[in-house]
Amino acid sequence: MKKQEVGLLFLSTFLASLSGFINALGILLYSMPVSHFTGSTTNSSIAFVHGEFHVFWKVFSTIISFLLGCVTSGYVLGEKEFNPGKRYGVMLLFIGIVLFFSFYFINVESIFLQILSFLCGIQNGLFITYKGMTVRMTHITGSLTDMGVYIGNYLRKKHTEVWKIKFFLFLFLGFFIGGIIGSFSYFNFERNSFFIASLGYILSGILYFLWRSRGLRSGTLYHSR
Repeated sequence: MKKQEVGLLFLSTFLASLSGFINALGILLYSMPVSHFTGSTTNSSIAFVHGEFHVFWKVFSTIISFLLGCVTSGYVLGEKEFNPGKRYGVMLLFIGIVLFFSFYFINVESIFLQILSFLCGIQNGLFITYKGMTVRMTHITGSLTDMGVYIGNYLRKKHTEVWKIKFFLFLFLGFFIGGIIGSFSYFNFERNSFFIASLGYILSGILYFLWRSRGLRSGTLYHSR
């Protein structure tokens, strides 16, 4: 892997770990995930059938919030393929700042959950593909699927770039380790752990700007076009 690809791998892994961190807090504090919604969609269906409409709305509103976050990323960035000329750093700083102020000023559980889901949607919509790979940074089911397919192709001795397997492996490990850190943080700081997460996103935005600046100076920055 080239140096710039290693830098992007590190940043993507860091973002995956932040998603794991926040998702662990969502489950421990509010008993529901905020970074992926397969199970939540099923739970909303069950709640609807049982007539538990307050539960249905609590879950379904977070799903809509995640979707709106993805819509926001798509509108601001304008394309799904990674392109370092886009405003990824600005979006990451935005996530960190909004999370920071939401943590301090919003104490209504349902509203805070919607904001968390909205921010996760923004993160997951930053870029969808990178050099032909589908990238998901807020959940790992798709990454496990893609990694498994690449491994299977490699075992059949088909042409497979090993760095793609490493890419998805690092995303998985980042999400997993982020969940561990988030759990430890919850047991020590409880809701104050969101302050740590907000700083993490602000740091990721700064790291992105440094990565892009270094790539532009060296002339090695990857462009999708």
